[in-house]
This record gives sequence, structure tokens and C-alpha cells, in this order.
Amino acid sequence: MPQTSGRNNVRWRSLFVWFFGLVSFVSIGLSSYVVFAVPVLQIRITFDSQSYNVGSKISIYSNITLDGNPTANLGAIEVVSPHGDPYVIRTIKTGNVSQMYSRVQILSIYTSASDGTPKVLFNRGDIACVNITIGNLDFIMHHIVVGLYVQGSDGSSIHALFPSQDNIDANSTIQYLLSLTIPSNAALGQARVFASIFTDFPVNGGYAYCPERVANFSIGASTPLLPQQPEYSTITFDLPRKDCRLGNYTVYAVTNYNVLQTATDSQQFKVILLGDVNKDNVINMRDINALILIFNAKPQSPNWNPDADLNKDEVVNMRDIIILVLTFQNSGIP
Repeated sequence: MPQTSGRNNVRWRSLFVWFFGLVSFVSIGLSSYVVFAVPVLQIRITFDSQSYNVGSKISIYSNITLDGNPTANLGAIEVVSPHGDPYVIRTIKTGNVSQMYSRVQILSIYTSASDGTPKVLFNRGDIACVNITIGNLDFIMHHIVVGLYVQGSDGSSIHALFPSQDNIDANSTIQYLLSLTIPSNAALGQARVFASIFTDFPVNGGYAYCPERVANFSIGASTPLLPQQPEYSTITFDLPRKDCRLGNYTVYAVTNYNVLQTATDSQQFKVILLGDVNKDNVINMRDINALILIFNAKPQSPNWNPDADLNKDEVVNMRDIIILVLTFQNSGIP
């Protein structure tokens, strides 16, 4: 009996050691899981309004966080028009990213003539060329999508396009000579081309390989100058006053963390033609006459027209007519 009792004691001690070891192993595993858990990456875009009138300035704000904390990173931004065409293509920074390693980089960018000779002054109707050199510093091949956005001296979009997509071999460079026609109605003065490279189109979830590069040129004259864009987190552009595309614009934003994790966001804003009372897509004397005919009308009036109450104070008065005068000859395209 004593021997049997001793063997039982040994067995219980063995079971205890085994159980303690199992608990310790699970605890270490769980603690390791917590330590090496992938942080939550998010990107959020916001506007200062959900609706903009023709000719308005639009600001798009971007915020990128890791586990809820703001972080310096790159955000791919693509604004798509109501007809589905690219309208703005940019790469924003949410902080100092100078220490960020970029596997693929834009090595140089400048405007030129068709033979590649540097040139910075163009006229309306001319063909301007953009020279871009892209380098792959990695040891594997990468797929790239090139995005160009051209902004005029009035802040409006002249061009937004994806002129090329390629596979770039490891430790190699690609040089592009891209042609852009200067529209006949482009604003005179300084213009700016923004170049970005993405893993795919941002609308498809493509993120930026590196910060965008910029080249300045002039259309017709060197002035007026185009104001500098905000350095971090914000992009701005102006809607044209004439023939502006009306409707819902969609903004797509994409960011990436250590290649392994991608976050996206999309939001919409609407562009309207404020004061187009008679719905002919242009602000003219017909709209002013329409307001005069219902002057002093209020919501309870039989001739009330909410589209004529431009400042939404529930009365058609001189304030509304002043708004029409300030926006006179604005026009839109449905």
C-alpha cells in the first residue's frame, strides 16, 4: 500500500507539472499574440461641405491612424466625376514621411517639347510633354500605374488621367514622355502637374508607392501664380464657373501599412448650380426675372418656389438677387 500511494503521488505531481506547463505555454502564446497583433489601419476623408456651388473651392481632408493614433503616411486620392472620369489624382502626406522607404520612386519630372527638350512656357492649344523617370529600387518586379493631375492658375482641374501602366523590373528605371493638350479655355498663368505612381487605380484599392512629384509650367504668361498646396493632409481645387459638371463626385482614398495591410475610404459631395431657377443650366437674366416675379414670397405664399430662396431664409428678397448677381453667367453641364 505505501508503494501504491507513492506511485499515485508521483502521478499527481506529474499531472500537475504537465498542467502547469500547458497553462504557461498557452499564456506565453496569448501574450505573444497580443504583442505581435497587427495594428488597425484606417483612412478617413472629410469635406468642409457636402454640397458645392459652381466656382467654389473644395478642400478634402485626410486622416490616417494606426490603432486610433494619427500617423505619418501616404494616401492615394482619386476624385471621380459624375460621368465616371478621373477629375483629381493626388498623393497626400499626413506627416513627415522622409524616413519612409519607397520601393518604387519618381526620380525626376519636368515639362518639355515633343523632342524632350525642357520647356516651361506653352500657349493654349499647344501640346505639352511631361518627362517622368521612375525607378524600382527593389529586388523584385512591381506593377505600376502612373497618374497625372494638372491644375491651372485658377485652381481648376485641366487634366486628370492615368496615361500608362507597366511592370517595372527589379533594379531598373522607366522613362516616359507623356503628351497633354493645353485646352483653349485653360486659365492663363502658372500651372502645375502632379505625378503619382500607384500599385493600381485608387478606385480599385491601389495605394501610392511614394510621395508625388511636382513640376511647374506656364500657359500664355508666367503670372498669375498658382498658390502652393497644403503640405500635409489636405488637397484643394476650384470648380470652374463655366460648364462645370454637375452631380455627385466620389472621392476614393487608399493607404497602406508595411505592404501587409491596406485601408480604404470613399465619400461623395454634390456640385450644384445655385440660382438656376428656370433650370436651363446657366445663370442669366431669366433667373433674375423669375425672382423678381415672386419677390417677397414666403413658404405659405401660393407662388412660393424653394429654388428661388437661395440663402434658405424662407423669403425671396434682395439677398437672393445679390447672390444671383454674384454668380451671373455661371453655367453647368448635367
